[in-house]
Amino acid sequence: MIANTSDWQSWRRALLVRLWLLRIGIIDMPSFYFISGVTKDETSAPVQQTVAVFERSATLPLVEVQLSDDVTGAYSIQVADDTTEHVVVCFDSTNSALPSGQSGENARVFDRIKGVSL
Repeated sequence: MIANTSDWQSWRRALLVRLWLLRIGIIDMPSFYFISGVTKDETSAPVQQTVAVFERSATLPLVEVQLSDDVTGAYSIQVADDTTEHVVVCFDSTNSALPSGQSGENARVFDRIKGVSL
């Protein structure tokens, strides 16, 4: 929140300078990178599934978990850049809790996936 007129003027001046530098090409707009796709069932029909994206490294840190769209199956997860490789896991259900006595779920795993600028 801007507290007073002088803060507002400083903020406005900084914004105008940044827009001018952007216009003349000295700075670039920040890029946003995404891993996107469509989850499908065994008949290739779009289906809602849980999608998890992990950074491909020794510890596989989780980037994000998301449900794909229930009608189109589409998902889009923002990642840091277009050079880091990721592992994308599409689980065959939307329920993260396993039923009692079951050992796991079927999943499709996509390895070495990189983000794309949209």
